[in-house]
Amino acid sequence: MQLVCPLNPVTDLANWMRRKFDLNQSATIPRHIRYVLLVVVLIGSALTGTLLWEWINPVSLLGRSLIMGFSSGALLIIALFLFDLLVVEHGWCGHICPMGALYGVLGSKGVVTVTAKKREKCNRCMDCFHVCPEPHVLRAPVLDEQSPAQVTHRDCMTCGRCVDVCSEDVFTITIHNIIRDASRR
Repeated sequence: MQLVCPLNPVTDLANWMRRKFDLNQSATIPRHIRYVLLVVVLIGSALTGTLLWEWINPVSLLGRSLIMGFSSGALLIIALFLFDLLVVEHGWCGHICPMGALYGVLGSKGVVTVTAKKREKCNRCMDCFHVCPEPHVLRAPVLDEQSPAQVTHRDCMTCGRCVDVCSEDVFTITIHNIIRDASRR
């Protein structure tokens, strides 16, 4: 889940600085590229017998950096910060991170979900859209009264940023009891 990614403060800082200094996106990257990278990493891992993703996984990287020093890990984190700041808004989380892609695919039918339960209270401030690494996932649940209120798009990483930023408490994070939910089907 995106809530535990140690790169969040880094990308959040880049996003804040981008807004503060009115920096415009200088490149576009197709959002599906992270799914391609996920498949490449999975196939590469299967063929080589190694965990390729662990070389750049932010969670593992932070752990290794704390134990062995901040050398290459710090350089990668700085590079990702600059990429998010100067090249593509939400570039890492929203366009490249294969782990986020995996979390999104697993989370689309997962135990933890985001729901716009009180969408009638939405004042259209769009703060949730500004902080979300995948703002397109909020469009239907928030703005379309005919759509289900639950965010079900596979690009949603259940990061909870929309929940945190919403002044009207439109969003909730729900933890489903999968045993009870399965028995109802």
